[in-house]
Amino acid sequence: MKKYKNRIFHQEWQNLHPHSKPASSDFYFVKLSNTFLEMVDDLFPVLSEKTKKRIALSVAAYFEDIISKFGLWNGFTRKHYQMYGKYLPFYELSGSYLPEEINIEDVMFLIWSIMQMETLETEQIMINPENIGIAALGLKMFLVLEDEYETAPENEMLYNFFTESVNYESFFTFRPVISWLYYNSYLIMPYTDGKLKEALKDVKNNNEYTNVLTYTITNELIFRNPCGPLALKTYEWLSAIVDESTTLGKMLLETQIRCKKSRIYLVTDVNDAGVTLLPYDNDEPIFLLKEVFTQGFPYKTGDTVICNLVYYNKKWELNGFIVNATIQQYEKEREEAKRQKENATYSMNLFLKANDDKPIRYFRNGKEYEDFFKIAFKLPKKMKENPFKGYKNLVSFINAEYGTTTIADLAIYIKDKDNPCYNKKIADKYGLCVFSEIELFKELIDYLIKNQSLPDLAMNSLKGKERGSELVQKNLDFLFRFLQPQSFAP
Repeated sequence: MKKYKNRIFHQEWQNLHPHSKPASSDFYFVKLSNTFLEMVDDLFPVLSEKTKKRIALSVAAYFEDIISKFGLWNGFTRKHYQMYGKYLPFYELSGSYLPEEINIEDVMFLIWSIMQMETLETEQIMINPENIGIAALGLKMFLVLEDEYETAPENEMLYNFFTESVNYESFFTFRPVISWLYYNSYLIMPYTDGKLKEALKDVKNNNEYTNVLTYTITNELIFRNPCGPLALKTYEWLSAIVDESTTLGKMLLETQIRCKKSRIYLVTDVNDAGVTLLPYDNDEPIFLLKEVFTQGFPYKTGDTVICNLVYYNKKWELNGFIVNATIQQYEKEREEAKRQKENATYSMNLFLKANDDKPIRYFRNGKEYEDFFKIAFKLPKKMKENPFKGYKNLVSFINAEYGTTTIADLAIYIKDKDNPCYNKKIADKYGLCVFSEIELFKELIDYLIKNQSLPDLAMNSLKGKERGSELVQKNLDFLFRFLQPQSFAP
């Protein structure tokens, strides 16, 4: 009999839960996780130990979620249905698929999603969600769940956790819940694992503000970054979990949580009620109630500060640190923001005028790019610097924030009567790289999907080329959200 060295321990299971106390059902689910771990190890021995554990823990947590009526998985499938008219991507769901109960397709999707993410860390390739190994592992796991469904213990601490255990009136009791959802929940954590480390890589350990910056960045990410398999904000996930139609779900969406990246503000008024701040990048003042500052507000009118703010439950909250800045720094940032906004509008207008009001243009090389922008932007005959000299297959697209954005090595995959770069043979063979190797932005993604400009993107499938194409073409928006969540950040 094979002896398994890799084991899942209680603490690893506990880390996936929002409550700190152990549950009476923990022993059962840890044992179930280890059963699944052996199955993963048998069928996919080449996977990393971390990925094997993540698959085993996630499927066990999914089962606990359904059994205990936690709502995380159902929130995902409900939201997916709202967005795409079906409960899951990829799979042809039969009449036997029952929302809010266990389903083999759910298990297969969990396995695929975790394996796909690990693969992208080492190889830029796409895994077919109907892969026979995934199907075999999914079936083995599902049969166990099916046998255990009637007798498996509920985790009573999970039931109604979001609706009864959290004080949503207070931002500071709400934030730990949303933080857990982002960093630790079985469905979201695989997509956010490593994001914090990446965000903190430039924070020096010898910096006197290391602790403050770490605390601030940690809290910024949970509100600012789209996350999970649908690239939603954490408050959108939570609203989906409790059901958007409920009073709480509506309240979460109506709060319109907005997280402003740490930025500089001018203090325009300080009074007994609170503080008014003017951001450097617009003329919409922000009012902070006095109660936000537990030790008082140590600044006066005319001062400048750097801080991170979140709009929650109809008021602004301080999310992290607040430190001094200089008026010179504020004025410089304000002038730069004004210039950038004006340049973006000016650039878009010139581009559209020179391009017959079309938001997109293609260039075979940097020379064509240079020639067009010289005329469109009335530039000198000889540009000081061409940023795309030596590049090929360029796409320029209007962008509300930057004016126009140009991406290299993309045009060859886009089918458009105005695109001289399109090459069907290459698009057939390498087109999937637009998901994993070329970072796009939301406006361009929406345009390409709406205009059916990526018709050649397809996965390899044992069911034939038509099925491989169908898997991608019917799930284009989902795949971009899954593989490029940063593209959907506001």
